[in-house]
Amino acid sequence: MTRRTIVLGDLHLVRGTPDKVVDDLLDVVADHPGTRLVFAGDLFDLSADHPGVEKARALSDAMAQQPRVRRALAEHVEQGGQLWTVGGNHDAAIGDPMHVNVLRSSLGLSGSVAERVRSTPWFFREGGLHIEHGHLYDPDNATTHPLVNGVRSLGVHFVEEFSPRPEPSAT
Repeated sequence: MTRRTIVLGDLHLVRGTPDKVVDDLLDVVADHPGTRLVFAGDLFDLSADHPGVEKARALSDAMAQQPRVRRALAEHVEQGGQLWTVGGNHDAAIGDPMHVNVLRSSLGLSGSVAERVRSTPWFFREGGLHIEHGHLYDPDNATTHPLVNGVRSLGVHFVEEFSPRPEPSAT
């Protein structure tokens, strides 16, 4: 069975997220019951809202600060939907396989229902579907990945070759 997939990215939810942003997210979740809902990085902005806090605690605290989102996501999964999260550059903890249980317990899920919540630090690939955050791994715009030796990305090439350089200062 092919499951419909809805992909969202870069919501950057924090303590002061405007209600309208949360309302819009809740509308998307409510309008797509039973879907595979994928947050492709930066659902939260842990680096801004919880700097220096241990990752599992930062993720748990971020979930606690968004009770309406937490309820909507839990209901989505309890009613047959799936929730997949990809770690982003602002919420890497959400994609850490060691922290998927923090996410599941924050949603109040257990047993076979909790198994419909998946996370990954890099990407999801299933058949012809490939989902990643892209900020660090987009080959055209990212800095060189640490596992690629000596190859510049297209984006880095354009910045280095075509962006105006500041004139040297006369001191």
